[in-house]
Amino acid sequence: MKVDLHFHTVLSKDGSIPPVPATARLIKRRGLDGVAITDHDATANVARLSRLLAAEGLVAIPGEEVRVDNGPEILCYFLNERIPPGSLGSVLDAIHDQDAVAVLSHPFDYIRGNWMHLFTHERSKELAALLHHVHGLEGFNARNYSPGGNGLALRYARGLHLVATGGSDAHWAGEIGLAWTGVDASSTRLDDLAAAFKAKRVAPCAVEALAAVPLPGYKARRCVAGCAKKIASGLSSALPPFKRWLSARAAMHGNR
Repeated sequence: MKVDLHFHTVLSKDGSIPPVPATARLIKRRGLDGVAITDHDATANVARLSRLLAAEGLVAIPGEEVRVDNGPEILCYFLNERIPPGSLGSVLDAIHDQDAVAVLSHPFDYIRGNWMHLFTHERSKELAALLHHVHGLEGFNARNYSPGGNGLALRYARGLHLVATGGSDAHWAGEIGLAWTGVDASSTRLDDLAAAFKAKRVAPCAVEALAAVPLPGYKARRCVAGCAKKIASGLSSALPPFKRWLSARAAMHGNR
């Protein structure tokens, strides 16, 4: 199952995607099986867009991208209600209370809120405490413009035995599906999807959709192909068959 796990609507102050039937149809045309609706500190569009996606036979994961004090953000999935921004402790407590899934957003993107400050020897105890309460890292964010940022996230997720996810971080329609996550769930029910996350039966991919998008110039196309090969080679040696299949798909599309 292909799910874009980072998706914003007009409810996010920098988003432009409306919760209308045309959006649901576009998500389906992009070859996705669903999206996680992750507006900034808001969930008001989850119910409406979920109904529209269901009408197209698509999955909608109720979520939110919550800002914590001092800038970093956490992607929250399978929420029952909105989590307000606040201290790291209060946000983690709220996630735990809802038995939700927590993923650190674009952890190594130095342009936006990130988690780089904790990935140091001096703050290793703080990092260990944080990782005890989260399920994974956003391994591939299609809006991550920091050189090597996605690669670092993938390596840390693998080394720390955490889930690695992929998402477009779409703020406008053209970005939908530029990255996605393969989810090996027994059904499309939300509880089965959540169980797949917690059992680490997920893997990120960002190349199938990216390779199909016209990119300006040879260097951009070569970069996408190179990313495909790096992701495939970095993941295939250590991942189970389901994830190796995703990696092979990435390599195939990167060579187009």
